[in-house]
Amino acid sequence: MTRRRTLGGIGVVLALYVAYCVVLYRALGGRVPFEGRGSSTIEAILGAEPAPLDPSLNVPPHVERAIRRALEKRPAARWPSAAAFAEALQREP
Repeated sequence: MTRRRTLGGIGVVLALYVAYCVVLYRALGGRVPFEGRGSSTIEAILGAEPAPLDPSLNVPPHVERAIRRALEKRPAARWPSAAAFAEALQREP
C-alpha cells in the first residue's frame, strides 16, 4: 500500500508537515498530540483536536498557538508556508 493511500489521500507533503508538528508538540509537551495505533492514529490526525499542552510545562502561549494552527484540519486555517510557521514560533505577539 502506498503512503498516499495509507494516509487517506492527504499526500506525502502534508504527512511530513504533520510529522514535524507532532515531533515539535512531543518535544515540548512530552506526549504526542494524537493517540492511537495504526489506522486509528490516522483517524485521530484527520478528525481529533490535539489536547492543550500542560500549563505546568511553561510553553509560551504564542508557541502553543502556532503549533495548534499548524495542526489545523482545514488547509486554509494552517500556516501558508513553513517560513510563516517558523516566524510565528520565534516571535511573541
